[in-house]
Amino acid sequence: MTMPKMVADNPGIQRYALAFFRAIRGERMEPILAEYCMILELFRAYPEVEKILNHLLLREEEKEGLLARILETVATSKETASFLRALIRHRHVDWLEGIYEAMLALADEERHRATAFVKTAVKLSEVQREKLRIRLEQMTRKKIDLRVEHDTAILGGIVAKVGDRIFDSSLRNKLSLIQEKMER
Repeated sequence: MTMPKMVADNPGIQRYALAFFRAIRGERMEPILAEYCMILELFRAYPEVEKILNHLLLREEEKEGLLARILETVATSKETASFLRALIRHRHVDWLEGIYEAMLALADEERHRATAFVKTAVKLSEVQREKLRIRLEQMTRKKIDLRVEHDTAILGGIVAKVGDRIFDSSLRNKLSLIQEKMER
């Protein structure tokens, strides 16, 4: 999975994600990632909670009390609750989403999985999608989760992005290469 720019550019987010990921690695990883996602959804639904938990004038005990009330609504593990308290103590609640994205990327890497973001000039049939997924798995040696988007701007062919690799067989790219050769 390609990480959002904020995650990739923030070494703090990377450190927190890696530390938490190492703590939950193994058979506990999937359920803890799922509960982390539920908490993240709760914070998305109530953005003012993040502001309160990051507020400089609120005492740490008040913030932890609010967090405890929030966690009562969602069944959470000791690991997740402890991690969230650490984020509050260090005023990094605003990193929740970035940490989650980074942890998903780490989990995908460990499982040899990746998401392929594909743009096609024409809509693909299920058979074509499956053939494309198999081909990308062969090229990357990873289990591929395919995300296909129809984009007429590429004129023909496909553009696939898997991690930091781009596979471009679009007509637009081929025409651009021809133009470059002609200009030389």
